[in-house]
Amino acid sequence: MSDSKILHYQSNYLTHVIFRVDFPKILRLDRADPPAQFQDTIIGLFPHLNERKTRSLSIDMQNSSTVAKQEEMPQWEFINKEKTQKIVIEPTSFVQEFLEYTHFPEFFEVLKKTLESFFQIYPMPICTRLGLRYINKIKMDAGDPLNWGNLLFAPLYEANMKLISDPNTLKRSMHSLESKEGKYSLRFTYGIFNSEYPNPVARKEFILDYDCYYDEEEETSRVFDIAKEFNVIITKWFERSICDDLRSKMGVTRHG
Repeated sequence: MSDSKILHYQSNYLTHVIFRVDFPKILRLDRADPPAQFQDTIIGLFPHLNERKTRSLSIDMQNSSTVAKQEEMPQWEFINKEKTQKIVIEPTSFVQEFLEYTHFPEFFEVLKKTLESFFQIYPMPICTRLGLRYINKIKMDAGDPLNWGNLLFAPLYEANMKLISDPNTLKRSMHSLESKEGKYSLRFTYGIFNSEYPNPVARKEFILDYDCYYDEEEETSRVFDIAKEFNVIITKWFERSICDDLRSKMGVTRHG
């Protein structure tokens, strides 16, 4: 399919859609000064709150020796009423995650409301990393779990069929490639993850996981434009990965 041909579907196989912004540490965000004002602005959308601590590990080289340092950081998780959307905040990052996803405009609308509110309360000129990730778990009720003919782009699964002499012995087959997309990067992870591992593959399931990111400093005023650019890149990669039978199963609603 041509990269210029973008389709819209009635349904999808997405299990997680995640947008993440990393930034220099906000010293005001700690357990003694939690994001109460931010909670007030989003409580209508995200009424539930979980507070926890996380640990990060960093490695320092000191006098030719390696020193591992652990840092404990607070984390706040805001969850919507249906428990299908959440915002996770740490002193160095903001993450929005949808567990049920329909279309990008809905996801983007929530992102714009919440992230703009966050930046108004915690102004910052730059972010240090941006990323948008789409995880598809494609499941079929029946059929050969190694053969995805007319559903997926053949090179994504044909190696399993050619290398495995006995299909009943395959336990897992996951692969990853990374591509430069202009100034951005895309990490594409795909294959048969096998939800019943370590048992041999029995279910017809396939993972298409696209992670588009930019790990250079960028002005925060560009965050929303970049999110849209990431979405276009991932959409093109998804269309390259699938075939018409899968498009029919999802139901094409419109082109462009």
